[in-house]
This record gives sequence, C-alpha cells and structure tokens, in this order.
Amino acid sequence: MRCSRGACALFNLLHASVVERIVLFIGMGSMWLLVGCVEPLPPKAVVVETEQ
Repeated sequence: MRCSRGACALFNLLHASVVERIVLFIGMGSMWLLVGCVEPLPPKAVVVETEQ
C-alpha cells in the first residue's frame, strides 16, 4: 500500500492519545524552531554606493 508522508502521519495520529498528540505537536514545533535558529535566512545583499 502506497501513501504519502502526510497521509501516513495523519493515519498514525488518528490512533494516538491526546497526550501523544500534544507531545508530538510540541516536539515538532521545537524541531522547526531549532532548524530556524541553526539555518537562518541568507545575509542581505550589500549595497555599494558610488560617488558621482
């Protein structure tokens, strides 16, 4: 049986208890927060002003 990751995650969450869902939600949020801190946005482009 083939299924996408989203469908598999949804299927797994249907059988999870409330506590498991809360822990998973907090864990995934923490993971995304960590990824955002480790891999920040690229640096801004440097604007070079020329004198006329």
